[in-house]
Amino acid sequence: MNFLGITPNILYKSYITNPDLRQKLEIDEKISELDSDKIQALFKIIEVLKNL
Repeated sequence: MNFLGITPNILYKSYITNPDLRQKLEIDEKISELDSDKIQALFKIIEVLKNL
């Protein structure tokens, strides 16, 4: 996995049946596509949501 630069989630994604966990994995995939400025903005949004 290190050599390929992938996470274990990619290999086992098709075996995960828990809908909440699957959604978290999909969010993680989308975040990995963002540039660092957007990740920082997203982090701030998440902090606001946590405090609601």
